[in-house]
Amino acid sequence: MTQKNTPKQVTAASTCFLASVWIVAIASIPSATSYREQLDAGKAPKDIVTLTDSVSIITFIASIGALLITSRWLFERYDQQIAANPGSIRLSRRWVIWSWIVPVVSLWFPKLIIDDILKGKEKAGYVSTEQKEASPVNETRTWWSCFVLYSLMSNLKTVWVLLPTAGEVPIRPEIELASACILTASYTVWVRIVNRIG
Repeated sequence: MTQKNTPKQVTAASTCFLASVWIVAIASIPSATSYREQLDAGKAPKDIVTLTDSVSIITFIASIGALLITSRWLFERYDQQIAANPGSIRLSRRWVIWSWIVPVVSLWFPKLIIDDILKGKEKAGYVSTEQKEASPVNETRTWWSCFVLYSLMSNLKTVWVLLPTAGEVPIRPEIELASACILTASYTVWVRIVNRIG
């Protein structure tokens, strides 16, 4: 059976998403200044357009692409593991994609699926000795903690932009850059997890 999605494709999609987040973070620096200038010139907040507004669409597109490619890859890994060891994954197949989207459960369901797939790989002997030495549980904890923190910060930024306080600039470069750094930490571990799963 040939694999339709490889770890390289998942890593490439994740890299594109990370790059788009950094583009928005860097664009937020001049955008915050531009927003303040337009606000001081008397423009209504709803009429203000900045560079961040223009490049944010890239992040949206990259996130959808990463979700689709990663989900397809996870569907394949899920099916392989269930065929080899029925009942080894705690969640049903439909959660492979819905776990990333459904509010509240998205805070831990994706990690459960990854943990179960990693455990199945180790039990089946597909993980090398060097890989076993680095605990997959610690890796998934680090990856997921950073990703959830990034997601929460991203949601907070969205609230600031959609519901701006009168007279304040909702674009905060320090938050944009911090969230990009946190996503970078998550990405670094995610690449190792993807390669470990194969």
